[in-house]
Amino acid sequence: MTDLNTKITRAQERIEALYNDTGGKCYLSFSGGKDSTVVLALIKQCEDLLTIPPNSIPAVFNNTGIELGATTEFVHRVQASWYSNVISIRHDKRDSFDWILKNKGKPIKSKLKSENLGKRQRNPDNPFYLKQLLGDNTGHYKSTMIADRDLHLLHPDLDINIDNKCCQYLKKNPLTNGRKTMTLKVT
Repeated sequence: MTDLNTKITRAQERIEALYNDTGGKCYLSFSGGKDSTVVLALIKQCEDLLTIPPNSIPAVFNNTGIELGATTEFVHRVQASWYSNVISIRHDKRDSFDWILKNKGKPIKSKLKSENLGKRQRNPDNPFYLKQLLGDNTGHYKSTMIADRDLHLLHPDLDINIDNKCCQYLKKNPLTNGRKTMTLKVT
């Protein structure tokens, strides 16, 4: 068996185990991107092998309203011609992208950096947030450090609110709806 075949088999076994361990109460967060499409293909293979029932794992597409048109078209094509259990959900209409930018803040660079920049803006006297953004000689803050070219984002007169709430409102809240979720990473 090739290395690829071994990985495919292991991924199928993990999908089957997740399905069985949850009593079928699981779903795929389907973005329409290559990674979630591959996982959907693996789910479909499990169905073809009869290790899980057909269309038993919903592929949930969270339409944030800011996806590329080609992405939403692809998701609709998948549902129409390949996997009928695609469910499209949408965030609360009050939580539009424009509302989030105005009331919560704009995401900049990455989720983690946006979160820390937002905390720094709200707590300018707390040295911890500055340490996370500028780093220290221990190397602990490598993932949260901003580049030298982005130091202007720390200026107290910056008139842009920064935060990472965009994902919370547009992606996480509609999927969880107050419930705990479990993530399966296929490696």
